[in-house]
Order: sequence, then structure tokens, then C-alpha cells
Amino acid sequence: MRRRIIIIFLNVFFVALLHGQSFQQIRGIVRDKSSNAPLEYATVVVQSNPPQGSVTDSLGRFSIKHVPIGRYDIQASFMGYEPVIIKEILLSAAKEVFLEIQMTENVYALGEVTVTPRVNK
Repeated sequence: MRRRIIIIFLNVFFVALLHGQSFQQIRGIVRDKSSNAPLEYATVVVQSNPPQGSVTDSLGRFSIKHVPIGRYDIQASFMGYEPVIIKEILLSAAKEVFLEIQMTENVYALGEVTVTPRVNK
């Protein structure tokens, strides 16, 4: 009888532990810093183990669901823009996080390229 009570108690305890892990959602928008225009198809990644990520839609919005509660660094990247890393974002069970990420254009001046034909006779 005592053994049954201990087994039932342990089962209830472990089920409570499994349901005790809370998850939250990170939402936001990615914009160009100078024009304030939304950036579509930018990549937003929660740097966790394993990393979780999302790609922005046509209005620059993103949503990353089922992120465990904790502190995370968030990285946004897009071709032609400097990557942005937001450090130590606190994700709590009480409130979802909404981020407005502004990205700066990354302009590179390339050197001259000369193309010469090679004729085989």
C-alpha cells in the first residue's frame, strides 16, 4: 500500500514538472533605419541551443513561437544590411516580447573588374 502511494506521488510530481516548463512567443518587425520601410525576407534568429528562427513577411513582421522562458540574444540579418544583435532579451511567462529592429544599410565600394576575351585560334 505504501509503495503504491509513493509511485502515485512520483507520477504526479513528474507530470507537474513536465507541464511546468513554460514557453512564450517573440514577435516583432524589422525596418530600414533611414527610410523606416519594412524589410521583407530578413532572418531573425534566437541564439539558443538549438537556435530558433523566422523570416519576415512582406510587411517586415516575424513571429517565433514555443521559445522556452529565459534570457536570449536575438540576431537579425539581411543581405546588404549590417547584422543587428540584441543582447539579453528577457522572455518571461507573463508577457510576450515585441521587438522593433532597425537595420542600417551596409554599402561596399567594389574595385574595378576588367573582362578580357581569350581567343583560341
